[in-house]
Amino acid sequence: MTEANNKFDWSELEVLSQKQRAEELSGGEMTAWENQQAPPEILEQYWRNVVRYEEDQQGPKGVSVPAVQFPDPESLSEEELGQVLWEKIEELAERGIYFGQTDHLSDRELYEYMCRSDVRETAARTRLPGEFFHYDILGGYSQEDIELYLRYYADEDEREFWDEDWPRDKMPPKEDPPYDRDSKLPSPAGW
Repeated sequence: MTEANNKFDWSELEVLSQKQRAEELSGGEMTAWENQQAPPEILEQYWRNVVRYEEDQQGPKGVSVPAVQFPDPESLSEEELGQVLWEKIEELAERGIYFGQTDHLSDRELYEYMCRSDVRETAARTRLPGEFFHYDILGGYSQEDIELYLRYYADEDEREFWDEDWPRDKMPPKEDPPYDRDSKLPSPAGW
């Protein structure tokens, strides 16, 4: 309601309906702060963005994304594991999930990485057309990740740059990765 003439402001109704929808989507467990001085059109856009985000996280109504089933790695022989690994790589790519910097990992190590709960949760989310998720295996930037990157993936320019910026770090010797998988991995269009 506007204080000046006590007429109902219809834009306030839209803000309330977006806010209520956000509360429904969050299961009633929502923490938010809004500036009561903000113009209704700003609040409406804010709540529309919250609703859009929550709906994207839950996927479209009526669409369920079946979980990717990962057989227990311990139950697979090396031959079976290699076959299952590539089946899962393809299945995840169909869901818009891709991997990179895997050539330092054995098939078993990569498969065990793919079995992690965060990969499974990502696979269960519905994505918009053209949307994808890329798991950069060394993207954690731990000391070990950096050492592996410099050893197996960095070109000479990147190694030189690192050596200049971090002279105290011991530069690992440049080696060819023990596996050749990255060049065969599916990738999103345009990558």
